[in-house]
Amino acid sequence: MTSRLSRSQTAWMLASLALGLFLALVVWEVQGSRAADQIPSAATSAPVVRAADDHVSGGGGSMAVSGMSAFSRAQSARDVALSGAADVREDVVGTIGHPPAGVPEDMLPGGERANSLRALMTGLGAADRSIWAIATTKGRVCSGLTGFTSGCTERFSSEITFTVGRFTRATPVIVWGLATDRVARVDVVVAGKAHAVQMGTNAFYYELSDVALDDDAVERLVVHYKDATQPPAELPWGPTPDPPVLSD
Repeated sequence: MTSRLSRSQTAWMLASLALGLFLALVVWEVQGSRAADQIPSAATSAPVVRAADDHVSGGGGSMAVSGMSAFSRAQSARDVALSGAADVREDVVGTIGHPPAGVPEDMLPGGERANSLRALMTGLGAADRSIWAIATTKGRVCSGLTGFTSGCTERFSSEITFTVGRFTRATPVIVWGLATDRVARVDVVVAGKAHAVQMGTNAFYYELSDVALDDDAVERLVVHYKDATQPPAELPWGPTPDPPVLSD
């Protein structure tokens, strides 16, 4: 059975479609403008980043806590000072204190071990950021870059974890992460040229010098190990792949 729309019904449907398309374009323009041009407040907005697969729990590699000698030393005055900073406490609580609903218990990082926070690197970049890490009651490590991102890991499958991203096009792209005691140095390859990162104890940091470069300019990270017989590991980065086109 077929049906035919009246002229008034057809006109109403076309008007509704046009209005819907207009509203969709307005929303897209507003969101695009916010993402590209607005410099958000660190307290109210999150950076646009992509984290490497190694930044979540995975099989193989070194166990997180046992691979980091920073946790084997006593807590220093610098550790204590950073541990008490309001923004760090907020990040710690946000990372391990409020897990998303429905996450299985075995995937949760556990609680913070008392006096375990370590200030791995401080005074980083133009924004004077710090990298912190804590050990959890499940033997995992949660870490963060102040005013940027934080996360937890169970293992280091390539002896590092890393995150790449930035707030807006007006701020530089940042590459930061953790490294086990087996790592000698890390290079970031940008537009075909290798750049040595700043290395600390069990952490590293790099800021692209050209704000015009997006995170797609980061081609890969190269991890060099203290064991000279172990070849360097190349961890590719590059543009976010387009989603696959699904056929009808």
